[in-house]
Amino acid sequence: MLSREAADRQAQQNQLISVLNKEVAAGSRELVAADAKAREKMVDVHHELQSERQRLDTGWTSLEQQRQQVASSRRAESLLAPAMQNFGVAVVVALVLGFSWYALVASRNMPVTDSELNDMLLEELVSTQSASTRSQPT
Repeated sequence: MLSREAADRQAQQNQLISVLNKEVAAGSRELVAADAKAREKMVDVHHELQSERQRLDTGWTSLEQQRQQVASSRRAESLLAPAMQNFGVAVVVALVLGFSWYALVASRNMPVTDSELNDMLLEELVSTQSASTRSQPT
């Protein structure tokens, strides 16, 4: 009888161990599946991070190129303003010199006689005297 009870207990323990082993195996399978899913998610997140990093790098490169273009255009503009001012001054000086040269050449080509000079001097003196007599109070 005692041996029968021991055999029954042993059978129950064996069944419990068998059930527990099945539950442990099922839990292990679930754990492995969950771990695999977690690893897949990590890989997906890693790929998304890499693509985001690549987009940011592309954007940064584009921004740097734009910055360099703006900087080069500013340099060109800053050099262009004084050059234009100097060119304008040179044009004005050239025009003044050209007009002066033209006036000198034109005055040499027109012969003025002594009588014409005397007439102009008299006209100047008369106009000066008449202007001074008008301005004096009587």
